[in-house]
Amino acid sequence: MPNLDGHNLHLNLEHTALSLTREDPVPLTIELGLTSRCNHWCIYCAFDFKRPDKRVDTNTQVLLDWLAAIPKPYGATAKAYGGAIPRSFHLAGDGEPTCHPDFVEIVQALHDRGFAIGLTTNGSKPEKLIKVAPYLAWCRFSVDAGTQEVYERIHGTIQARIEQTFQTIYAVTLGASKTTTIGVQCLILDQPETDLIQLVDRCINAEVDYLAFKPYSQHPMSKSKVEVTADSFVNRLGENESLSPGHTPYVVVRKVPPAKDYVGCLAAASLFWVAGADGRFYPCAQFMGNQDWCFGDLNLQSYADIRCSPRRRSILRRLHEIKTSKCRHPCRCDHANRYLNRLDDPERSDAFL
Repeated sequence: MPNLDGHNLHLNLEHTALSLTREDPVPLTIELGLTSRCNHWCIYCAFDFKRPDKRVDTNTQVLLDWLAAIPKPYGATAKAYGGAIPRSFHLAGDGEPTCHPDFVEIVQALHDRGFAIGLTTNGSKPEKLIKVAPYLAWCRFSVDAGTQEVYERIHGTIQARIEQTFQTIYAVTLGASKTTTIGVQCLILDQPETDLIQLVDRCINAEVDYLAFKPYSQHPMSKSKVEVTADSFVNRLGENESLSPGHTPYVVVRKVPPAKDYVGCLAAASLFWVAGADGRFYPCAQFMGNQDWCFGDLNLQSYADIRCSPRRRSILRRLHEIKTSKCRHPCRCDHANRYLNRLDDPERSDAFL
């Protein structure tokens, strides 16, 4: 199962070592926002401020050419590059990835290049999801409710049916590779206890690998204001031994880490890149749309040009000095940052097994 609350840097030592050189780090994962279109209007959407751009799609041929210029992550070519190649792509971003007209073709291209692929989706395009299911390392469905009434309210649409969403999830589970991890995500908002109990039952019937409850995090540019009242029940649910590892689904209650006690982000724009539907790259979702933090554009630059650009190196230096306590909390890079900062500034006791 994907490490939802931690990191895998100890399993990717070449990338980890290069990230600490500060001058020429290599992304382990690149998150691609294929489109800013979305057929849902979720009350918690981090990118609601981009809604006027909802018909922006990444240019398919430009993206395919950009990907084709990146050496495959394994084999002799990868070794010749000294590990300076991303290993995985996460399709998420500022819209619903499956709304891109060439979604299937793009996933196929990523697979053919040998990259690991993760997908976050609302599950609204079953025909596309079933086609790409065998190529995914993991697929996470944003569901957030167990009943139609709550599903409609949270996802901001009366068109989507929760029964159809779970039929899609089950179909993807059947069509996926044996090594593909299928999960359902639920943001902790104001859902009634009875609704969340039904969500657990639906996940059991759909035979998903895990159900993850994720704490809500306010994006600094988002207009969304969401009340959170379900956290107490979710914590009790996570302590239920019948929903522990070894059972299906495994219920994960994602933790809010302690306040950041380190200065300097060593993961964003280094081991982790984010691209919006317009093809522009940012250190993380925190800065999406803020041109002061844009360090590349796949419409104009190759992967190699972006990685080695003075602009990216300048932003890396700014990130190394940033007061992370003012960043969005919790953030995706937090656990990786704690690990990297400890490597960068070890304690005397670290010399012992």
